[in-house]
Amino acid sequence: MLPLTAEALGRSAALVVAAGARALHVHPRAASGKQSLAALDQAAALSAIRTRCPGIPVGVSTAIGIEPDVALRLHNVQEVLSELRERLVLEMVCEV
Repeated sequence: MLPLTAEALGRSAALVVAAGARALHVHPRAASGKQSLAALDQAAALSAIRTRCPGIPVGVSTAIGIEPDVALRLHNVQEVLSELRERLVLEMVCEV
């Protein structure tokens, strides 16, 4: 079954890593099930995967079919990086 939520992506990632995968490429989705470049959707998926598969490289799709507007696609990727930085700082603060 196709994993459509961040949690499902995390579970599926753990299964394929346990089976021998050494890197992942995923397509995070919005609540509607449509592929998404939105920062919160991307960050939620990456966080769920990182929690279950620490140290495994993860790539996400930025395909033109998800967002055909190049400027908007770049903006979304920049927002994802910002969101991930914020989450990483929060994780570091919580661990201290």
